[in-house]
Amino acid sequence: MENISLGEQIKRNNDENSTNKAPDIVMVTAQIVVNALKSKEVKLDDFDLFILDECHHTDLGHPYNVIMRLYMERQREVAATHMPQILGLTASLGTGKGGDVPKHYKRICANLNCYTITHVRENLEELQRLNPGVEINSIEAVLPRSTDTPFYQAVLTIMMQIEGLSCLSPSHPRGSQQYEQWVVSKRMEAEEQDNRNLRVVCRFLNDLNECLRVYQHFRAKDSLKFIKSKIEEEDQYNFSDEAPVIEKECLRYYRDKLQQLEDHARHEKSHHNEMLFCLTSRLCALFTKNKDSRGIILIRTRDFTDIMKRCIEEEPLLQDLAFSGRMAGQGRTAELGLTGVQQQDVLQRFKKGRPQDNKNKHHGINLLISTDVVQEGLDVAECNFVIRYNFVSNEIGTVQSKGRARADKSQFYLIVPKGSKDEMRERENQTKESLMQEALNLMDEYTESDLHSEIKQIQKELWMEYEFEKRRRRETGSQNPGSTYDIVCKECKTFICNASHVIKKGGHYISDDPDFLERVHVRRLAKRLEFKTDVHIGKLCCSEESCCKDLGIHMMYKSGARSEGYVLGVKNIMFKNRQRENEPYLQVKQWSKVPFHASIEEEP
Repeated sequence: MENISLGEQIKRNNDENSTNKAPDIVMVTAQIVVNALKSKEVKLDDFDLFILDECHHTDLGHPYNVIMRLYMERQREVAATHMPQILGLTASLGTGKGGDVPKHYKRICANLNCYTITHVRENLEELQRLNPGVEINSIEAVLPRSTDTPFYQAVLTIMMQIEGLSCLSPSHPRGSQQYEQWVVSKRMEAEEQDNRNLRVVCRFLNDLNECLRVYQHFRAKDSLKFIKSKIEEEDQYNFSDEAPVIEKECLRYYRDKLQQLEDHARHEKSHHNEMLFCLTSRLCALFTKNKDSRGIILIRTRDFTDIMKRCIEEEPLLQDLAFSGRMAGQGRTAELGLTGVQQQDVLQRFKKGRPQDNKNKHHGINLLISTDVVQEGLDVAECNFVIRYNFVSNEIGTVQSKGRARADKSQFYLIVPKGSKDEMRERENQTKESLMQEALNLMDEYTESDLHSEIKQIQKELWMEYEFEKRRRRETGSQNPGSTYDIVCKECKTFICNASHVIKKGGHYISDDPDFLERVHVRRLAKRLEFKTDVHIGKLCCSEESCCKDLGIHMMYKSGARSEGYVLGVKNIMFKNRQRENEPYLQVKQWSKVPFHASIEEEP
């Protein structure tokens, strides 16, 4: 299909003289619709029907909910005579956070401006025949990986030594997600206080904590490879004579234990990790019983998909059985993300199944190793098993991931450490599945008028909350114009530009400061990354020679008046209030949270 904007497609369809009509049905992400509506490229009146797939997301700040808030605003206008119909689709609405499942369902309906929940009530036997569900649904709880090993203890020693450099006393066990969150909070404090020593310590601790998490899930040699890549390859500055004293100290503690880590990794036996051993045994059984089996391993992070693929490929028992590919969300190759083209290539190979000739780089695969990016929407009829490897989300995730196993007599497994929080969470999810069905049955008992009345009341309450939040943001924006804030490098606090020069273009926040290139370096990418609306051609880096940290992306736009943009990454920068010098630097995770309003660039 021709690469044209959503607005251009609508314009062509409304032009009776156009000989190049766009499709009547457009499949598009919710964020593209949000951007097009806010930039006035399209109007809600241009559409007759919105079909929102996975509509359980229609809550809080999700793009679906942004669309529906714009919908409600338009509906309240006197001139809004034509409004699109709304159809939401989902396999599971979840149970919400308050414990009142029916009320949660009504809230989703209120957000969607829908007054009816339809589900299969008749023809249940036909549904069961077409979608039989899984035959086996099993939690395989195994002994957790021992922490009393030379490798694990050596990493713990390094972490304790580095913690001592900044007199840190962790309140959570090392190697846990809670410890990671604690380190992140400490690093944010360090950045606000411009404490470089603490920032360095936190960076090392975060990498070492992730090293322990890799060890818990995989082999010692995978954990060693991970920490080496972080410290020796990604942080080349550590080996410079100009490195700060604190970095040299952290590096010395690491080097003192490196030989011990290498020795243990070299001599470790394959059965030392019960989770990995359980996974290998399960895969052997599945592929031996049915050589045409096709399955998915769901795992927590992009790094873990890469490590798991290596484990599968190096396992002798799976050499002629499992042919794997990895799937992750879109992103930069350096962050193990995939482009849209790469994602489609992997999915096409998975649909081919077991390869006839594995010498061809585009040969089929029978095992897809993925983050939760495939948890919603992937439909491969031949997929007959799903294994979640120590990966549990909420009750919606359980239902969605189970739905990826579409073949008859499919199998669904969760491999977790015995007694872990994830084991308990999954058992709670199974209980919540029953609660969801009970809530649906309860909704069926409402009369049409009673249900309509209750949803209307919830809509009024939600609208009042929305209006209050809009007023608060307007007041905050008027009190704090962009000129009040300077944008600085998160790492070294070098000035980049004033916030008054930040413009919102679509989903990007770009700097139009005429002196911007005097304060940053642009490094050309060896290979351009092409996306639907833009092309990434370079990286923005801090101009401070002792820093050089990433600040954002230099991109070319495929359409519109602006040909290029310098996109600032909000996670790489901080904000300083010029009028309040004593206030700490401000850091936000999303542009929507900044204390000022960026001007929006509208296309003519």
